[in-house]
Amino acid sequence: MRTAVILAGGTGRRFREGGRHDDKLLLRIDGEILLRRVARTALEAVDELILTVDSQERGERYLGLTSSLGPVRMAVDAPVGMRLPMAGVVSGLSASNSNYVLILPGDACCVTATHLEALLSVVEAGEADCCAPICDGSVQTLFQALEGERARRTAPVLMRLDWRKPDGFLRGATRSAYLSFEAQAFFTMNTPQDAVKCAEDGAKGDDQITAALSEGLDLAELPRHSEAEVEDLTNRLMERRSFFWAGAISMVRGPGLALLSSKAFSKEGELYEGLGISLLAAHARADAARALRRAGVEH
Repeated sequence: MRTAVILAGGTGRRFREGGRHDDKLLLRIDGEILLRRVARTALEAVDELILTVDSQERGERYLGLTSSLGPVRMAVDAPVGMRLPMAGVVSGLSASNSNYVLILPGDACCVTATHLEALLSVVEAGEADCCAPICDGSVQTLFQALEGERARRTAPVLMRLDWRKPDGFLRGATRSAYLSFEAQAFFTMNTPQDAVKCAEDGAKGDDQITAALSEGLDLAELPRHSEAEVEDLTNRLMERRSFFWAGAISMVRGPGLALLSSKAFSKEGELYEGLGISLLAAHARADAARALRRAGVEH
């Protein structure tokens, strides 16, 4: 079974900064309400749809607009202490028991069912635990096809580590895949001016990058309490080339493991740089610097 999770709980801050005070997901694109357009597209590729929202009231309003399209339900964002896309991803995964879960934002005005089908087919074929679109090295991390069971086990670990970015599913996967698309295909609407840019194009290219990152993290290994235990686990993860988990786990332990965390993220950055995945390489380098800053270490 396939489930699509549409992230529809954002504040639209950049849209409002552009001078609009209405809900951007209720704007009309080519005569159709944006959220309904995205929901209709997603349902062409999946069996059911979950709208993740920040309030019951908002969810009921959105259900009224989309329920006639097919099996649609809502999930109110879990109180994880953040108003970020990650909150919606976690809520959507928790509400789903599907084999395969597709994540996409509610303002994905240009994506088509063909694009979404391409992402899902890679995961369904067993080629990767998760798959995301990439254009010129830039990964669109708000669009992901995920193997459902592993994603549901990974989400609470990322939350426990206070990982607030959805890139954790890609970076923490045993194998992640990146399909080449034209950039316009995964365009999202952030400002009022963006509404006029939307056009349905961007066919999938021939290139696919698959990153065999490591043998992954045995989630049963968490949590660890003492710094010595965390250091031991971090070193074992480094040996397995599971650099993301090594960095994320050791970073939360503070000054004593800051250098080890920074080293792990730096190694992860080198891995992505070698694969030509420049955005995730930049994310990893930024996290290496962040680990040192948390510990008050100059870099």
